Amino acid sequence: SMLEVTNTSSLDEAHITKYSLLNTALPKSELFTGVECASGDHGDNQTQTENEKEAIGDWKTKSSKESDDLLVLDPSDKVVFSAADCAKQIIEVKNMYSYPAMWALKTNAKTRLKADPMYGVLPPKAAITVDLEVTELPDDLSIDTDRVTLDYVIGDFTTTHFTPSLFNDLGHYREKKKLQILYTI
Repeated sequence: SMLEVTNTSSLDEAHITKYSLLNTALPKSELFTGVECASGDHGDNQTQTENEKEAIGDWKTKSSKESDDLLVLDPSDKVVFSAADCAKQIIEVKNMYSYPAMWALKTNAKTRLKADPMYGVLPPKAAITVDLEVTELPDDLSIDTDRVTLDYVIGDFTTTHFTPSLFNDLGHYREKKKLQILYTI
C-alpha cells in the first residue's frame, strides 16, 4: 500500500512537502493485528532474507529516554468517537528524530476498531496519518477500557520497510504510546 508521508523538517506549513513511501513488507492477514500480525505466520512461509539479517546487524537503537521523546501523536492521549456519526478519526504520527522509526499498532478492541495503515517505517522528520474507525459500537457507550497502543523503535538501520523479524527481535528496545478510546452519545 502507498502511505502518504509529509516532511516536517520545518514547522512552517508553507514549506511542507509531500512524498510517497512504498510499504510492501507484510500482507494484511487479519484486521488490526499490529504486533501480533508481525509475530504470527502469514501463510506465505516468509523466511528471513539475507538483507533482513544484514539490517538486524546494522541496527543501532536510539533510546528516546536519552533525550526528549520526539515521536509525537496528535491527539496525544485520547480519541473520542460520537455514537451519532461514528466518523473516522485521524491520528497523526510525527517522527521528529533524526533517525527512522519502525512502528506497529495494537489494540485491545479488535472487534470494534480498525486502522490503516497498521505498521510501517517512518523516515526522519516525517509524519503520517493513520485512519482509525469504529466497526462496531460497544453496547455500553460509557466503556473506557478500549486502548490503541503504538509500539515503536527509533534506530539507525538500512531497511526502509517494516520487517516483522527485526521488529520482534528489538522487542526489549520498543517504546509505547497509548491512546484511550472513548465513545459519546
